[in-house]
Amino acid sequence: MRHCHAEGQVPARANIRQTAAWIGVPARIFRHTPVAKIRRPAPDFLAWGLGLRAIAVGLHETVRSECIVAAYDCSKCPGYCCSYPVIPLNSRDVKRLARHFGLDFETARKKFTKVDGDEPYAMRRKADEHFGRICRFFDTDKRRCTIYEARPEICRSYPGGKSCGYYDFLVSERDSQDDPEHVASTWNK
Repeated sequence: MRHCHAEGQVPARANIRQTAAWIGVPARIFRHTPVAKIRRPAPDFLAWGLGLRAIAVGLHETVRSECIVAAYDCSKCPGYCCSYPVIPLNSRDVKRLARHFGLDFETARKKFTKVDGDEPYAMRRKADEHFGRICRFFDTDKRRCTIYEARPEICRSYPGGKSCGYYDFLVSERDSQDDPEHVASTWNK
């Protein structure tokens, strides 16, 4: 996530698609829409059920006038989001992984994903001493993603707001421990 010059602020004008996600609009709606078109009201046929017209009209002003303060720093996180029970992928994610590793789609699908409930492509996981199971592409020593450039869309758009699950977890633990410096440990083996 890019930051404003003031520490911890994200330049809202820099990425209109991220801003859309921050205000609760799925990023896929804006994936192929040029910024110039987002600034104009959306055609009526796109506005049904999403309130897209109001978002498109008001988004430009929001983007130009505000910086959103990020309440987390991924470099200080042990990979909390990578430990979620299901990391859903789409076919574009599998294609991106296939290109990254020089594989065909079917080989990448079999090697990197599994069917999990309603998810036809869920990221395979591996053992982790802190969280029990974690994304197969997570470096458990450095606590970082090993495929950052080819990471799935869900990872690219996470957390979609100003705070993430780990930050919320820490705040909750610090409140319950009545200690502002407390760092909770996970022993989820």
